Amino acid sequence: MKKVFLLVATLTALLFTACTNENSTELSFSKTNYVMLADAPVDIELKASEAVTADFTIPVNFGGTAIINDEYTVSATQFEFKSGSSSAKITLTPKNNLSSGKEISINLGAIPGGYKLGPTSSIIVSIDKKELIICSFSTDKADLLDEYTLTANLSGEVSGANFSAITDMIIPIEVRAQKSTTNGFEIVESKDSALIVKAGTNKGTLKIKSKDVAFGESETLLFSINSKTAGARFIPGNIPTIAIAVKGVLKLSQLAGVWEFKNIIELEKIQLWAEEMEDDPELIPSHNAGFTMEIKKNDDETYSLVPGGTKGDFSNFFVESKISYTKPKNQINKSVSLGEFCSEEPFMWTAETIQLTYFELEQANRAFSPSKTTLGKSVIALRIDESGNLELHFRDYDQPPFMKNWWGSLFDSDMFGMASKFQKK
Repeated sequence: MKKVFLLVATLTALLFTACTNENSTELSFSKTNYVMLADAPVDIELKASEAVTADFTIPVNFGGTAIINDEYTVSATQFEFKSGSSSAKITLTPKNNLSSGKEISINLGAIPGGYKLGPTSSIIVSIDKKELIICSFSTDKADLLDEYTLTANLSGEVSGANFSAITDMIIPIEVRAQKSTTNGFEIVESKDSALIVKAGTNKGTLKIKSKDVAFGESETLLFSINSKTAGARFIPGNIPTIAIAVKGVLKLSQLAGVWEFKNIIELEKIQLWAEEMEDDPELIPSHNAGFTMEIKKNDDETYSLVPGGTKGDFSNFFVESKISYTKPKNQINKSVSLGEFCSEEPFMWTAETIQLTYFELEQANRAFSPSKTTLGKSVIALRIDESGNLELHFRDYDQPPFMKNWWGSLFDSDMFGMASKFQKK
């Protein structure tokens, strides 16, 4: 009788075990092989053959030739199943994956009771190698008046200028002061000092804005890629640093005083171009020896521009007038806005990129003529050059008596800007 009882018990246990195995929920990876793209994370999915009835976790073992937390990072080291779900995910994100042929092996740790491994219980993740990126600023120096956008051009070690970011990228920037501190600017539309590269582009940008800067106390800031935090992927290009002189918006209070005409910039070149169109170069308004203009503060806190007593060709344009800020007008082609009153413009005659502040004259002789007077509002642009001279650019007047064959339907700021230097008396 005892033997019969033991036999029955053994058969029952075997039958129970068989039923348990048959009814166990299978856990299996979605596929055997994954690929992690150079710049894009990949989700690793573990599936249950049916919805689970309780929360549980399964630890994960990472191996292979790739180094965790260096060449890639993981969102978690275990799969977390929630009651009622039938899958769980872990995200792998590429980091310093700069070597080719690397891969990650993934297998599961201890499986809880009531579950068993399915047919795909381990996987291999192949890692695409990141292409090294060469970062070069668009220019080596600039002025910060109101706002300025730093731009870096990106090229790939293989793709060259055809490089295109797969996802949005952030490239940390290091800022150093050439002499004093770095308090003269603030970052716009971002919390960190970093170039933002939008997906599908090969340019990184960072917009900055000047704080109040006293005249004559400008500071120069040096911006470069922060190699410590950017990582080994980003390589400095042929313009690794941009020097930005923080000057702030040109204030009329800074310009108060008398300024005497020095010269029209690259006058000889302008005269040659005039001759090519059979215009008389002597009619160009360059005869201004002794001509002065004063910028003075009025009792009502406004400012006026007052031409001096010595006559010159510029006397055919300037009359005593109030002067105030205005938005840019008739900018040079391919100019970039630097805020409400400022512009960055490619100055043809010196092949420089300059930053200008725009001002409206309440009245001027728009005819720019010694024999005809047409009073009306006009616009000029000003800047202080590296030598402390006042640089004036005309931006708005009617067809003048000079360079008639160059005049067109639109105001040509290259030919009719008559950029001139004035020295403070």
